[in-house]
Amino acid sequence: MRREVEFSRDRASETELLDHLRACGSSFDPPLGDRVDLPIYARKLAIRATRFEAWANGLLAGLVAVYCNDLGSEVAYITSVSVLETWTGKGIARHLLDQCAGFARAGGFKVLRLEVGVHNLAARRLYESFGFIVEAEDSEFARMGLAL
Repeated sequence: MRREVEFSRDRASETELLDHLRACGSSFDPPLGDRVDLPIYARKLAIRATRFEAWANGLLAGLVAVYCNDLGSEVAYITSVSVLETWTGKGIARHLLDQCAGFARAGGFKVLRLEVGVHNLAARRLYESFGFIVEAEDSEFARMGLAL
């Protein structure tokens, strides 16, 4: 990973989140903009999610956003994992996932869960290498979980 990457939490503004989601949207399968209204989603992330961020050259280069708001279920839900194309393959997503898992564990959560497109093989390989297992799958998405 390059030394010019800086990691932080909850630093990005709603506008920076929206710009990042637009830049990364086509890397999702299906594309993120086909599934959600990006401005509304960016606002929701800014207000409700805990965000683990990688910054490079003043840009939000990587993002893992998680909802840790249901202690009763002991499940934290990752709603977004994204890295700008020019920064993929440098360990950023793995580092952000590690930060997220540690945060959720420290908060008393027992499971970290996410959904991924069944055809997004690169993301699935990343999650599996991190220890996530497929809990359920349909024709579009796989739900994966990680015991904390």
